[in-house]
Amino acid sequence: MISMKQSSLVLHSHDVPGYKYKMWATWTVPDQLPVATLVDWIIWGIDHSPELYLKNVIINCHGRSGHLKIGAGIGTSDLDPFKRLRNKGAIGTIWIVACEVSSGKYTPNACPVDSDNGPYFCSRLAEMAGCDVIAADKSQYVDVGFYLAFCPWGHIDDYEGNVYRYSPGKGGARELISP
Repeated sequence: MISMKQSSLVLHSHDVPGYKYKMWATWTVPDQLPVATLVDWIIWGIDHSPELYLKNVIINCHGRSGHLKIGAGIGTSDLDPFKRLRNKGAIGTIWIVACEVSSGKYTPNACPVDSDNGPYFCSRLAEMAGCDVIAADKSQYVDVGFYLAFCPWGHIDDYEGNVYRYSPGKGGARELISP
């Protein structure tokens, strides 16, 4: 389990299976919610958090390389609204709990031919949002029975596969943080 410092916001896709994490703010995102509105929700969380700062934003949804299935969906071409988070400067880390989001060939600071390239997507999200992004390259699994019995409030389960931290600096810096 990974402990999340609070104040944290978790956004669950309407169709994500298994356990729903619980944080300072826990919301379920409806199907087809526009990306700009999802960012508005994050800004609302920042503005209403005790410190006017979210230490973590957790996005829990289905995914594939370079794409999040939450709301209307988020791919590389949908990241512009996240610039508003960078301008606000009030998020520590975005944690993506979704299958294979970070999979693909790592091509720092270069747009790959495949627009669904995971490392490029995560690097761009970090740059746009102005904070670290953490994501894994393999399918994610939750043993719901175990998790319901043993996972306390303010935690997420461990990742499967390689876990990477993408920093917001130019160049799409990526660091392996857990094999």
